[in-house]
Amino acid sequence: MPQLPKVIIWMDPGQTTGLASWIRDDVLEPMARRDGSIFTPEQFEVVQVPECQTENGLVALRSEIQTRIAYGVPLNGSSSVVIGYETFDWRHEERYRDKIDYTAPEVVGAIRAWALEWKYASTLCTGAGLAKGFWNDDKLKRAGLYTPGKRHAMDALRHLLRYLTFGLHHQEYLMRLRPPTD
Repeated sequence: MPQLPKVIIWMDPGQTTGLASWIRDDVLEPMARRDGSIFTPEQFEVVQVPECQTENGLVALRSEIQTRIAYGVPLNGSSSVVIGYETFDWRHEERYRDKIDYTAPEVVGAIRAWALEWKYASTLCTGAGLAKGFWNDDKLKRAGLYTPGKRHAMDALRHLLRYLTFGLHHQEYLMRLRPPTD
């Protein structure tokens, strides 16, 4: 089984860019509840960054990424962060459009350029339809990971979960889909 990275960040780029991140449990600091018990914070986070067609939007996106990759800065320079993004695909069946929004490939270019600065990060990309094949809304809800009203962030989360469960063979979230045993 492949070694799990410390941090996985996946993005669904566009004018509103969805971002989903996962941080490995042993990387997070345990926290104390008010009653004194200790817990590890939830390792998934989803956000949507609006206006990525503007400089301010791109600055906000970079800030969101940097906040998360800080958890993966290695001591020895090894790769510990995976940054993934959905590719921009021009679809032949959408040729009826009289205008194509090129924000998504511009955001992808920015992500790729930033990733060059982070020597401990590797990048991956996947096509838009790949993640929706398994991690649909129903499965996200059953796994306790669905956030309503964040369509782009949920698309990013689908890609992240696909990579985590099928690419890295991390089964924890698949187990949440099993029917309860009585």
